[in-house]
Amino acid sequence: MERLDRFWRREILPLRATDSIVLIVSHGGIINLLRDYLMARNYTIHDSLDKEKRFEVRNCSITEVVLGEKGPGQFIRMGDWDHILEYLDSEYAGQRLENSTG
Repeated sequence: MERLDRFWRREILPLRATDSIVLIVSHGGIINLLRDYLMARNYTIHDSLDKEKRFEVRNCSITEVVLGEKGPGQFIRMGDWDHILEYLDSEYAGQRLENSTG
């Protein structure tokens, strides 16, 4: 967790003062760790997220975090897997594929 804390404080938080967009590419497990780290620092999850799916972060899913200008930010998209599902054959569409969270 120390490496994550150092990365977030040194590389990401200074970007609040810019109009930068940051893309972090990682496995679902690391994004889950980042989510837990940020939520422990009072980041919130937007109310529009599906309450049953909001904590499920699979490999190749998309999670978006808006940085707060001075304080904690907010997750506005978490574990979005729609870009994968649209390309699956119909025989797999109703199946649950392996989840990196469990």
